[in-house]
Amino acid sequence: MIQPQNIPDGLMMSCLDVIEKYMVPLADIPAIYPHKQFFTGLQQRWFFQGLLRGELPRFRQGVDGLAALRHLTAVQTSMKPSHEHKKACVAYLMSLWFEGPETVSPAPPAQQVQTKKPISKGRQKRRR
Repeated sequence: MIQPQNIPDGLMMSCLDVIEKYMVPLADIPAIYPHKQFFTGLQQRWFFQGLLRGELPRFRQGVDGLAALRHLTAVQTSMKPSHEHKKACVAYLMSLWFEGPETVSPAPPAQQVQTKKPISKGRQKRRR
């Protein structure tokens, strides 16, 4: 199994092309792997919205969780290569380093922030 690499702090803060050496080549990512749809959806949610505590499944036994998260973050936030390659790589690596979706802890719903005051009943009346 591919193990997470210790990503140097300097690389985490840069947008260098060297991130490719930490990625699985696109041609080596299988078309079908366990829970592909779940991990692809998780990658997309992470990319577009971010993740909340409790949305990740448990790490597989023997996987260094901190190294895995740093590795995935470095790939996810890199400027190169293509978005499609990063998306496929992160989802595939997640499938190797995390257990399946059945191990996700139910997290309490995020508190919604109310941005506007509710309209009072008096203000809802039509003006003639």
